[in-house]
Amino acid sequence: MRIDEVAEFLLRQGVRPSIFAINTVAVSDAIVLYQEGPNRFAVFYTERGMRVDERIYDSEEEACQGLITQALEAERFARDHEAKTRGRGER
Repeated sequence: MRIDEVAEFLLRQGVRPSIFAINTVAVSDAIVLYQEGPNRFAVFYTERGMRVDERIYDSEEEACQGLITQALEAERFARDHEAKTRGRGER
């Protein structure tokens, strides 16, 4: 998969746009895929302006897969959390 295809793929999988960012600066609480050079791709979680759990890839396809894996996991976590919150009568 290529960078220009990954956002559409994630959206079709039901991942909210707020969960991920591609080649842009995310304010906070998003998984980011950022191309830093011709063969250098970073995938990380941004929290309070800090890069957390950063992984560097030399393959676009591997970086896209890294983003997909993390974004799908984050979406599942968010949905599980929302379901538990609704189950307790909270909003």
